[in-house]
Amino acid sequence: MTCKNCGKEIDNNSKFCPYCGSKNQQENEYFNEVDNVDSILSGPASVPSNAENSSTSNNNSNTNSSSTKLSTGAIVAIVIGSVIAFLLIFVLPIVLLIGCGAHLTKGATNRVLSEAESIKTQIVNFEREDYNYEIEQYIDNSVNGSDVSSLISKIIDSNLSNIGNKGRFISIEVKNISGFSLDDELEEACKAANVNVNKKANNDSKKVNSAIEIFRTLKSKIKSSEKYKVTAEYNDDGYIYNIIIEEL
Repeated sequence: MTCKNCGKEIDNNSKFCPYCGSKNQQENEYFNEVDNVDSILSGPASVPSNAENSSTSNNNSNTNSSSTKLSTGAIVAIVIGSVIAFLLIFVLPIVLLIGCGAHLTKGATNRVLSEAESIKTQIVNFEREDYNYEIEQYIDNSVNGSDVSSLISKIIDSNLSNIGNKGRFISIEVKNISGFSLDDELEEACKAANVNVNKKANNDSKKVNSAIEIFRTLKSKIKSSEKYKVTAEYNDDGYIYNIIIEEL
């Protein structure tokens, strides 16, 4: 390479001429060109373009728009779901009930009523059997005195638990009970409390307790060593209303 100042040959990589000391102009031009290239390459990267700003703005706008659309869609879904739930829970059962009622035939109605009556009868039978059971286990032609005493206690308990329950009073009738002399008083007390033998009777607390006092006196006269015959009388509904105790 030739020095621009003195014209002598110098090394291509020299910044200054070793003969005249002048700065190498070609090198300056080279580095200026390099600087210009670097500026071109680095300049656009440091300044955002309008297109990029526009894209970012559009993305934000789309995101906000999507969020708004999702919120509106969720509200609509909730409203529709609520309406459907209301129809299923409240309206549909009423429609079905009306429809069934419209098609319910007279025969079907009779069958339902018959079934209800059958269930009622079963309940009554169960109550009657339960009422009679505690007494019926002592009914026999030959019963020990101790069992007869237990029977009288059962009758007392039953009458007390059924005070005011019309038709649920068990009378006691006696025959040949040694040492017991209140036969007439016993009959009158039972007649006053037992509607099955007296239509005007009333098993209120006062009349029931009057009869029970005589029952307890009778119980004290029953001898455990003796044998007794015990029989029962039933009313039209099948409930025991009178017990007859006879000393053998």
